[in-house]
Amino acid sequence: MEEPIKNKININEGVRVQEVHTCLLCNSKGILLYQDLRDRLFNALGNWSLIRCQECGLVWLNPQPIPENIGKLYANYFTHSIDIKNPILASLRKKVWRILLATTFGYNNILNSSSSKSKWIGKALSLVPLLKERVESSIMYLNGSWKGKLLDIGCGNGQFLATMRDLGWEIQGIEPDKQAARFARDRFGIQVIASTLEEAKIPNESFDAIILRHVIEHVSDAIRFLEKCHRILKPTGKLVILTPNIESMAHRIFKESWRDLDPPRHFYLFSLFTLRICAERAGFQIEILVTTAQSAKWVWLRSKIIQNKGTYSKIDITKMMKMKGVAFQFLEAMTRNLWKNIGEELLLIASKKQKIA
Repeated sequence: MEEPIKNKININEGVRVQEVHTCLLCNSKGILLYQDLRDRLFNALGNWSLIRCQECGLVWLNPQPIPENIGKLYANYFTHSIDIKNPILASLRKKVWRILLATTFGYNNILNSSSSKSKWIGKALSLVPLLKERVESSIMYLNGSWKGKLLDIGCGNGQFLATMRDLGWEIQGIEPDKQAARFARDRFGIQVIASTLEEAKIPNESFDAIILRHVIEHVSDAIRFLEKCHRILKPTGKLVILTPNIESMAHRIFKESWRDLDPPRHFYLFSLFTLRICAERAGFQIEILVTTAQSAKWVWLRSKIIQNKGTYSKIDITKMMKMKGVAFQFLEAMTRNLWKNIGEELLLIASKKQKIA
């Protein structure tokens, strides 16, 4: 497969970039989807466009920053801190979360008792689809019936890994952002390799599970990246990917104001079809590939503010907007029962293809 055609290096408001004219997956030329996009979330410099492949539908950022300048895009990124939550609500959520994990997702040892009352409550809570999906996404769909060595690539501030360590996993993180990696080590005592996956020297077949939560859209060559994941995954291991869905309901509504376009950090945006191609070419066998509505509320809120104000700020969120966000999430979840490709995120769970003797 030929690589995408790139031009000489140019300067985009202080960021060194290259034009990308052809599709990563099929080498076809693309057509302009959006132009004159700015960073609406963290104020990185640059003027950006998005291109859609005419053949397979893959969407990519154009121009794309060269590897040496990618750090400039993350100077104010959210992984450098953690959100402070209402302690009363946080305590209630944690109780619900623990009951569901123990009774529905196999983490039986996290409750102090295995009373019939807890089991009854857990079964009742599991009947609420959005609640069940939220809890399951918080553990990246990893069932507690099997545990082992877990690698979170792009682990950010380490909060997810700290949670999984408490649930019994042996954890390891990779985070190229040195500030975020330092935060994870200092705050949670997590072992984090402060580098890219390409730079990290990890032995073959090292991990039982590899997590890519909103990571694959940030890399310049998804297939090569997944091939490296394939190499370090054990033969019986699982790869779990969450990434924005370019065909989601919110993107169809908000178009260039959709939060998850996130220029210039999102290099590629996938559909069910294009994500499948990437994983299969890298040697994976798809077990689950669906869309989810789990993030729809917050994507709607951020997209609405971007649409109204041009940039996003938390202070613009009102109680009425939160209620509308919940309604949108419910609508998207219901609509997804009819149109499977409409959910806000793509969820892929895959294993290594079995070698035929």
